[in-house]
Amino acid sequence: MTDFSEMRREMIRTTVGKPAAHLPSAFSILEIVWSIYEAMTPDDRFILSKGHGVLALYAVLKARGQVDGDYGSWPGHPDARLLPHVAFSTGSLGHGLALAAGVTLGKKLKSEPGRVFCLLGDGECMEGSVWEAMQLIGKRGLRVITIIDNNRTHPFILPRGCLSIEGYGYIEEDGTSFEKMASTLKNLTGPWLVNAHSKKGRGCKIFEADPEAWHHRSPTEAELPGLLEAVT
Repeated sequence: MTDFSEMRREMIRTTVGKPAAHLPSAFSILEIVWSIYEAMTPDDRFILSKGHGVLALYAVLKARGQVDGDYGSWPGHPDARLLPHVAFSTGSLGHGLALAAGVTLGKKLKSEPGRVFCLLGDGECMEGSVWEAMQLIGKRGLRVITIIDNNRTHPFILPRGCLSIEGYGYIEEDGTSFEKMASTLKNLTGPWLVNAHSKKGRGCKIFEADPEAWHHRSPTEAELPGLLEAVT
């Protein structure tokens, strides 16, 4: 059984005394990232457009035995030069979905199998490049599964009524349940938009109580015991 609580504790431990991390943002996508890897086949790819949540990606890759070492010393955003499991270096918000469109279009032109999963934050959906990428994906019928971490931080501007984009399907799912997410994702081909309901700071009572206070900072040694105790 996957121990998400211990994964969250390790994420906290590894950031003590390090440059400012984005722990609440990573906590909200932990189960979502795990479910994506559960749903992926060897032909599929994953792009974390929400690059500041990279600690969740590191934690999942380590728990799955795909990387080792102290990931707390790794970059604060995905870096394709350092990890073979990272397809693209991301962090500038609003670009990941366009990358996913390009990868999937290449697969289509070369008649290669596989889907591309792209995880975005709700805030970056305000970028026009996200809408442009969706229009291309929908019009070309590309096998892109677009997942939004709807963690209640920003108004979600891609509601069902706005999805007049040609070719896109829409589904809502519980982003806090990796079983439900994985089951849903396994059966999707694309283009699909998955509105994954989550909660910023999920799994740590202190982060949940005031996620913005912890949005871009790392804990001190003095704060560590209390944070570990607050993990549920």
